[in-house]
Amino acid sequence: MLKKILSILLTTLVITLLIGCSETQDKSAPVAAIEMVPQRADMVAQITLNDILDDAALESLYTRLPKDPDDPQTFEEGIAIAREQTGIDLRDLEEILIFGDTSSGTGNQSYIGAISTGTFTEDSFIADIEESTENSFNSFDYKGYEMYTDEARQWAMAFLNDNTLVMGDLELVEDVIDVRVGDEPALAGDVLEKYNRLDSALVKLATNIAPEYTQDALDEAYSLLPVPIDLSAVADLETAGLTIDREEESIALDLELCFSSAQSAEDVKGFISIVRWAMQMPEILAEIPGDIDVPEEGLAFLTELLDRLEVELTDSCLLINITMTLDEIEQLYTEFEQAR
Repeated sequence: MLKKILSILLTTLVITLLIGCSETQDKSAPVAAIEMVPQRADMVAQITLNDILDDAALESLYTRLPKDPDDPQTFEEGIAIAREQTGIDLRDLEEILIFGDTSSGTGNQSYIGAISTGTFTEDSFIADIEESTENSFNSFDYKGYEMYTDEARQWAMAFLNDNTLVMGDLELVEDVIDVRVGDEPALAGDVLEKYNRLDSALVKLATNIAPEYTQDALDEAYSLLPVPIDLSAVADLETAGLTIDREEESIALDLELCFSSAQSAEDVKGFISIVRWAMQMPEILAEIPGDIDVPEEGLAFLTELLDRLEVELTDSCLLINITMTLDEIEQLYTEFEQAR
């Protein structure tokens, strides 16, 4: 049951900054969450949940978007469902930082978790979960921190100070505490450097790209292409960074893709140009296999968006930016929902 609760949290929240670790064992000492992420992580994603939930325009957009009948129809309905099923009020959470080891090469892709800050307190937080789920946690001391686990001791949560919580795979939670008390090194290297370069945003993410994921994406792309195109340069993708933020009545998306060579980055930029050209050729689009049937007005709208895409080549990295109004996001989402 604890695994289900944490899965709902990690999926519903989608995650961000925080208070965190320090080289002292003083639980009250504030630290940035990113400083408590273990070295093993190869993906870090931050979400400022309170800013998203408090944004009336985003709430209105979500309410207008097409949804399945079983989906929450409004922010408030989603918050109520989460509270009923988990005992957690999402409005008590301010920022969340999700991180993990996404590489299948480790043999354990369950190594994922989150650090959250908010207005909750340990006793009431645990009591609310136990009351809503009608389950009790097992607990034990780990280096001075109370660890709450499921019966199988696979998933866990622990409070790092009065308003900071870590949850996830048991090994991950132990690693975070090890970093907090100075027994293990914190995250360093390419992912941390990319994360720190990203601007503050509603959502930001930095990750290494595992070769097997790139190959899966290539296989899918080749199966959809109406004409043969060499996409082998995509296999050289090594890291990615993403930010999504509000700019007045628009959403700005910035994506940084870094490759093993400048030539690969240039080749992928050329492929983006080919896609722009193909979008203006209905006879080519008609050859794409599958059941997607986008109406003419939808294709025209998508073509317009692609024309506004800004693509810049910097050494071995591609910087891609697009800004869309909330109305355009609604239109784009609706067009593709209707085409499914």
